[in-house]
Amino acid sequence: MSAAASSGATRRSLPASASEDSDRLEAAADQAIAACNGDMRSAIRALILANEYLEYELCEMFTAVSRGYARGRVKPTDADGKPIERPAVRKAEDDAA
Repeated sequence: MSAAASSGATRRSLPASASEDSDRLEAAADQAIAACNGDMRSAIRALILANEYLEYELCEMFTAVSRGYARGRVKPTDADGKPIERPAVRKAEDDAA
């Protein structure tokens, strides 16, 4: 079972039209507001916190993925988001010289 399936995440297909997309977003907004007892400010705060948590999880995933598996597609960064410079790998030919 995949991690997405075990965590309860489901795949969603793309909506066929803009009206379906709008309806889906309206329903999601209504659910978020209802979950916060009608307080829109609390709903926005909850959504921002959820987004920050997902960003944190994504950073943790990038950290956990091995460099060999990512094959350069994932650039390592420090806590501030700045790229980490890694020293160049020396070839065996350089050692023989």
